[in-house]
Amino acid sequence: MHNLPNEVLLQIFLQLDPFNLAKYRRVCRAFNNVLTAHPFSNLIGLVHIGQTYQQIKVVCFVTPASFEKVFLTRVQKHVDDLCETGAFEKYPITTLTALPINLHSEINDASLYENLTGHILSGPLPAALGNMTNLTILKLMSSCVTGPLPSELGNLVNLKILNLSRTLLDCEIPDSFGNLLNLQELDMSEARLKGSIPASFANLINLIKLNVQRNDLSGEVPDMFAGMIKLQTRQWFAVCLLDLSRNKLSGSLPNYITLLTNLKLLYLHENNLTGPLPTEIGRLEKLDALSLANNKFSGVIPDSMSRLVALTKLDLSCNLFIGSIPSSITSLVNLTHLLLDNNNLSGPLPTEIGLLTCLQFLNLSHNRFCGDIPESIRNLAILQTLDLSHNHLSGEIPPTIYMLSHLTVLQLNNNNLSGPLHPDMGVTRLTALDLSHNQLTGSVPENVLPRRLNTLKLSYNQLSGPIPEFGGLGWIQALHLDHNQFSGPLPTDLIPESLESFGMLQVLDLSGNLFEGDLPERFRNQSADKQAVQFRWEKEIESNGSGKHIETSE
Repeated sequence: MHNLPNEVLLQIFLQLDPFNLAKYRRVCRAFNNVLTAHPFSNLIGLVHIGQTYQQIKVVCFVTPASFEKVFLTRVQKHVDDLCETGAFEKYPITTLTALPINLHSEINDASLYENLTGHILSGPLPAALGNMTNLTILKLMSSCVTGPLPSELGNLVNLKILNLSRTLLDCEIPDSFGNLLNLQELDMSEARLKGSIPASFANLINLIKLNVQRNDLSGEVPDMFAGMIKLQTRQWFAVCLLDLSRNKLSGSLPNYITLLTNLKLLYLHENNLTGPLPTEIGRLEKLDALSLANNKFSGVIPDSMSRLVALTKLDLSCNLFIGSIPSSITSLVNLTHLLLDNNNLSGPLPTEIGLLTCLQFLNLSHNRFCGDIPESIRNLAILQTLDLSHNHLSGEIPPTIYMLSHLTVLQLNNNNLSGPLHPDMGVTRLTALDLSHNQLTGSVPENVLPRRLNTLKLSYNQLSGPIPEFGGLGWIQALHLDHNQFSGPLPTDLIPESLESFGMLQVLDLSGNLFEGDLPERFRNQSADKQAVQFRWEKEIESNGSGKHIETSE
C-alpha cells in the first residue's frame, strides 16, 4: 500500500479505524503522512492507560499521530511518578485501544462529559481539542493534565464555562484565550500557571467569575476591563468573583476594579501589590468579601470603605497601612471577620466597635494601638476569637469581655494592661487564654479559670500569692505561669510526681517565681542563700510519656 496516492489512502482510512491503523504507520510511511494531516490530525480519542488502586480508570487524549508507544509510555510514567508506590497499575502498551470521540466533529457537552466521568484525565491536551467548536462547557479539573495549553483552545468560541483548576499545566496562558467572547466562568486555579495574565482578557466581556489563585503568575495586574467601558453596556459590570490571590503579581490596585460594581468577591491576597488603596474602592457596594492580605499596600485605610455595607469579611492583614482605624468602619454592621493585624496602625481603638454585632473573628494584633480596650466590646455577643496582642493597650481588661459567651480564643498578650484577674473569667467558654507580657497584678483566685482551657499563658506579669489547685483543668495542654511573683509551696497537683494526673498536659513552666517549701530534693534550688525553685516540665511525646524536667536557678 505504500505506493498508493494519499488521496486513495484517505478514502480507505475513512472506512476504517484510524487509531488502529496508526499502529502500522511504521510499516508504511504513507500511513504516517496521511494520519498526521487533515482530516485525521483533527481526530481525538481516549485511551485507558491504567487504573489506580481504587480501580479508577486513568485516561488520556490521543490523536492518530500521538497514538504510539513513546507517547503512551511517557504519560504512564508521569502518572506513576505522581502516585504513591504501587498506587497506579499500568496497562500493557500493546493492549491499548483508543475510543474515538469526535469522528464527525459533532462532539457536545454531554458526550464529552460522559466519556470523562469517573476517570482521571492525564497527559497533554491536543491541539485538535480546538476543533470541538460546539462545546459550551469544558471541565477538566482535578486531573493530571499537563501543558502547554494549545493556542487552538481559543477557537472554542461557544464556551461559557472553562475549568482547568488543580491540573499540572506548568505553562503560560495563551493570548488566544481572549477570543473566548462568550466565556462566563474561567477557573484555572492551582494549575501551575506562570508568566503574565494576557491583556487580551479585556475582550472577555461576558465574564462573571475569574479564578487564577495559587499559581506562579507575575507582572502587573492588567487593566482587563477598562476597555469595556466603551461598549456602553452593563455587561462589563457583571464580574462577581475575581480571585488572583497567591501569585506573584505586582504594581498597584488597578483602577478598573473599582468600576466592577457587581463584584461580590475580591481576593488579591498573597501577592506583591503596592501603593495606597484608592478612595474609589467605596464604589464596590455589593462586595461581600475583600481580602488584600500579605501584600505591601501602604497609606491609610480610606474612609470611603464605610460604604461597603454588604461586606462580611475584610482582611487587610500583613501590609504596611498606617494611621488609625476610621471610626466610620463601625458602619459595616454585617462584618463577621475583621482582620487588620500586622500593619503599622496606631491610635485608639474605635469606641463604637461594639456596633459590629455580627463579628465572629476580630484580629487587630501586631500594630501600635494604644489606650483602653473599649467598653462597647461587650456588645459583640457572638465573637469567637479576639486578638489584640502585640500593641500598646493600657488600662484594665474590661470585665465584660469575660461575659462574651461564644468567646473561645482571647489573646491580649504583649500590651501594657494592668489590674487584677477578674473572677468572671471562669464563666466563659475559653479554650485558649494568653494574657502574658503585661502588668497584671494580684493573685489567681480559686476557680477563676475556665474549665475548658487547653492553653493558659500568664507569664511575665506581676501576679503574686500562692498558685491555686489546677486539678479542674482537665483539658489543659500548656500552662505558662513563669516570671511572676508567685510564692509559697507548689500545689500538690503541680508537683512533678503528680503531673501524670493531667492527662493532656504537654508543657508546664513555673520558672522565674518565688516558690519555697518542702519540695522533692531533685527540684530544690541548690543555692544556699535563696529558696526559690525554677521548674519547667515538658512531656516526652515520643518516649514513655513520663515527662522531663528542666531545672534552672537565679
